[in-house]
Amino acid sequence: MHIIGINGSPRKGWNTSTLVRDALDGAESEGATTEMIDLYDFTYSGCRSCFGCKRIGIDDHRCFLKDDLAPVLDKAREADALVLGTPIYFFQPSAGFSAFMERLLFPYITYSRDPASFRGSPLPAAFIYTMNVGRESMEKTMPCFDRFRKYSAKTLLVEPEHYCSMNTWQYPDYDRYEHDIFDMDSKRESRDLQFPLDREACRRNQSTGGTPRAMEVWNANVYFDDGSGAKNRPVIVLEKRGDDFTVYMVTSHPRHPNTDIRLMDPYEVMLDKTSHVRTDRPFKLQASKFNYRLGELCYDDAEMVRAIFESRTKDTRMYRRGSYRWPPIRSPPRETSSRPPPGSAWTCAS
Repeated sequence: MHIIGINGSPRKGWNTSTLVRDALDGAESEGATTEMIDLYDFTYSGCRSCFGCKRIGIDDHRCFLKDDLAPVLDKAREADALVLGTPIYFFQPSAGFSAFMERLLFPYITYSRDPASFRGSPLPAAFIYTMNVGRESMEKTMPCFDRFRKYSAKTLLVEPEHYCSMNTWQYPDYDRYEHDIFDMDSKRESRDLQFPLDREACRRNQSTGGTPRAMEVWNANVYFDDGSGAKNRPVIVLEKRGDDFTVYMVTSHPRHPNTDIRLMDPYEVMLDKTSHVRTDRPFKLQASKFNYRLGELCYDDAEMVRAIFESRTKDTRMYRRGSYRWPPIRSPPRETSSRPPPGSAWTCAS
């Protein structure tokens, strides 16, 4: 397997490029070959609307512009998977990254109902976002991620993964720059405690082979209660026993006030603010039903879900047959941190 990493930040060796490199290192540890590309080394533009990629009768639907980005796009198209990193500026990806994505995805989009994409085979992708603000600003950026997820899934034929790193450290020496709006204790704490966890998560996510782990949130194909059909929806992984996983379902329409609990930090796992966990009925799910990973619950949400699951199942026959050992949950930074404990996410100069 050959994986291409794209650094959409104008800076090398800082937050975005570091996390992309870590993801590639994780893939290399599993035997993959990798290549890191810094977009800002090249001179190029976004889509010029020439529509050459849409002409009738052509077999190779690719961007027809001939500039520095053309060979980069060829490498991306021929890769087995992509790791795509960008800082978030003004609540959207960097200009260089956006131009790259226009030229990568638009040639695959068809103006017909069938097929929906000119690409013949799936191209797995993982997006890594970095930003220098905390989780309070994440909601403003969610539409950006939703757009990338929607169009990437449509054109690359597979749902992408997302990882976010927030409250990042921007300068070597903050004393040389205006920074009155920042809580520097929180910044240092995030740099020293959280960013190493973000790095490890990127390495691990690329080396686990996509196996669901406890306290992760995944998009999965779940049957309706009456068995009449199925729907793709978020689930929280609780445990693995044999070939099956025990999960809780996540819903944005709570119907059981006594058992449906609201997530304190749903943005950590790319969900909206109304997300609730249905704790009344844990159920089993086959590995083949999992589509893609959304993220890992923050420390507080993981502790809450774990406690409820243990308290409601400790007396069942399943738990009498053998004790379940939970994996260690990452310890949260102190309360002064502006970001959620174990997680990830983003805005300027990363």
